[in-house]
Amino acid sequence: MADALADEVANLLREVGDTLILPRYGALEESDIDTKSGPTDLVTIADKEAELWLTPRLRALVDCPVIGEEACA
Repeated sequence: MADALADEVANLLREVGDTLILPRYGALEESDIDTKSGPTDLVTIADKEAELWLTPRLRALVDCPVIGEEACA
């Protein structure tokens, strides 16, 4: 069971990387970058979109809370 869950999570991470994160790598505009707690604490549109995409999919795999860094910032 643990191996199957790990495989499913790995597949989700690959998918979010391929579809939301990698396409934005090296292509962010200034408007795609915000700060959180200070000028060196950055968050990008890719970070936010990836978290929004991943959260419901992780919750569907296991019945547990998902705490994301960007949603809590």
